[in-house]
Amino acid sequence: MGYYSTVEGDIRFSREVTVDVLEEIQKLDSFYFVEPEEDSKGIFFDYAEGKFYSLKKDSEELVEILSEVGVTATGTLLIEGEENYDVWRLVFTPGSVVEEKVEMRWPDGSVYRG
Repeated sequence: MGYYSTVEGDIRFSREVTVDVLEEIQKLDSFYFVEPEEDSKGIFFDYAEGKFYSLKKDSEELVEILSEVGVTATGTLLIEGEENYDVWRLVFTPGSVVEEKVEMRWPDGSVYRG
């Protein structure tokens, strides 16, 4: 069976990339291309639902692939797991990807970090 998560958000590239670069990106486990709707612009990855055990590593590799051709990525992906506390996100800034985990503060002042 396995544990499933959902992902929402977008990643924007600073400029268009070549087909060769897109083929390198598609080799990463977490990113699969899908056909966009007719009036949509851009590249669409199918990352709506699945097992994202390597999403952070793949996102770091994505940033590295893009940097080799002078392209930066910006945006945020919000990942929600099956459990209420399993919420985290990846924030893309030029040249890096940062994983942010949820932090919950209880009325007594104690903190839970996901």
